This record gives sequence, C-alpha cells and structure tokens, in this order.
Amino acid sequence: MGKDKSPELASPQFRGDIQGLRGIAVGLVLLFHASIPGFKGGFVGVDIFFVLSGYLITGNLLREIKHTGRIKFREFYARRIRRLLPASLFVLLATLAAAVIWFPPLLLPGLAVDVSSAGFYASNIDFAIRATDYFAASTIPSPVLHFWSLGVEEQFYLFWPLLLALATIRKKDQVLKVFVLSLIIFASSLAFANWLLPKNQPWAFFSFPTRAWELILGALLASAAPWAVKLPRAMAAITGFAGIGMVLYSGVTQSDPLKFPGFPALTPTIGAFQ
Repeated sequence: MGKDKSPELASPQFRGDIQGLRGIAVGLVLLFHASIPGFKGGFVGVDIFFVLSGYLITGNLLREIKHTGRIKFREFYARRIRRLLPASLFVLLATLAAAVIWFPPLLLPGLAVDVSSAGFYASNIDFAIRATDYFAASTIPSPVLHFWSLGVEEQFYLFWPLLLALATIRKKDQVLKVFVLSLIIFASSLAFANWLLPKNQPWAFFSFPTRAWELILGALLASAAPWAVKLPRAMAAITGFAGIGMVLYSGVTQSDPLKFPGFPALTPTIGAFQ
C-alpha cells in the first residue's frame, strides 16, 4: 500500500501505537472479566475501543473525501459487511448450536432473540429495553452480551458517513467543518449521557446516542490531525505517555461502572485520545 504523504489526515499505514493501545484495551477487558485483583476498572477497555474506532473510520473517510471528493457509500458498507458479517454469523450460529445442546430448553427462546438482535447489530437496544445489568454477578449473562458494543459501532457507521458527506459538500474548510461538527456532537452526546444516567442507567450504558461521544472523540482527533502533527516531537511523546498512564490508571482504579459513559469515562477516553 502506498503511503499518504500528506500529514493532514490520519495515516492509513500500520500504526504500532494504535495496535499497542488495542492490546492494552483487550488486556484490560480480559483481566476484568477474569476477576483478576487490581483490575476492577478493566471494563474501560471498551471505551478505548470506541475512541479508536471513531478515529480510524473518520480518518479513512476524510482521506476518501480528499482524494475522490466524495464518500462512496456502496463501497463503504460493502467493506463493512465483508469484514464483519462472516465472522459474526459464524460466532452466532455456533453459539446457538452449542446452546441447543447444553442450555436448558426454557432459556432457548430468550437466546434466540439475543442472537437475532445481535445478527442485526441491534443487541444493545435489546439489552437496554430489557434493562440488562452488564455487571450483574448474580444473573446468568447472555452468551452474546458482548455484541452490544458492536451494535453501537455499526449504528455509528450508519449515520456518521452521511453527516460527513453533508458537512463536506463544499470543498472549502472541509476538515475544519468536520472538527466543528464533531465538537457539537461530542458535547451534546456527553451531556445527554450524564443527564440520562441517574434516570435510566441501562439505556445510558447501552444506547448509541449516549455512547456516540466516545466514538466522536476519535473523530475529533482525526479531524485535528493538521494541527496535531505540528506538535514538537518531545511534547507528542509526553502526551502519549501521559495518555497511556491515564488509561492504565482508569483500568486499575475505576470502581463504579454504573457511572459510565458519564464524566468518569473521560479519563480513559481522553487518555486514548492523547
């Protein structure tokens, strides 16, 4: 793959820093679910993934707009389908087949609903409607509970390319317009999440509108690349290590998942942003 020589947008080439941050996020989630002492906040790995997804997808779309003048929606969604659908279907069908063998018959109808909603990338809505407690240790979790975050991402990919296309119809100041749009959505979504949390925690936790700010935080970074690349190398290194410190600090000390995705989620997500 040829390198994009312009520093203005997020680079499409291999990024060791991003892969490293992904590794940290995965590790935190695994340590949390394995109940390893000292990682009670490992669930923040999901929030980090949202930031990374928003950054990467926005960078790709901005490059496409820059080089072709538009977003090729058919190709964009075809790539999403090819990348996700085969693996998702395999996991869901395998889960359903295993459940038929090992699950009590009374639980199968509920699991069938979960698998169906996950197949349409709407399991986060399903879990929110049923007021599912993601962190409840006293109940048997759905085998496809982890698909909720994929549902949030796919709903983001459904709307965000269209908004980007509308914001960049005119060529003048395209990246600046995307930055301003991202900033507005970021502030609105974060405010809505904090308003909804004390009123309906499951909807605040699972829904796309309250999680959008985490993905948009990554979009802010992608659109701010023209200014970010001008940072002195030493300052960039300092902010990078500070960001990793914030992520690890959250993974070790965060103890109240019921406040997510509210203001406490800013620590790991801004750490990922840095």
